[in-house]
Amino acid sequence: WFRARLDLQQWREEIEILDEELIRTAKWFETMSRRWKDLASREDEARQGFAEYAFQKSEMFAQRSTEASECLQWARTVHIKEKQTQRILNEPSLYT
Repeated sequence: WFRARLDLQQWREEIEILDEELIRTAKWFETMSRRWKDLASREDEARQGFAEYAFQKSEMFAQRSTEASECLQWARTVHIKEKQTQRILNEPSLYT
């Protein structure tokens, strides 16, 4: 029983760590998207090709930020459902 309890605590801690990593990842992608967008806006005649490349990079990072945010939302939904299931399992049963 003690081993199972320890495993559960470690599993919950891992979920918290992964949650924070997803948050940081989404924020990093947002930051990189903004930086590339800023570089793209510094447009002059000689750097038009660079501006197009920077816009593409900005869009790529914006898309990845959205995907990371969606993964985070999905993970939180699954975690909430797990908590609800755990609460139900811990409630006293009519049959015991």
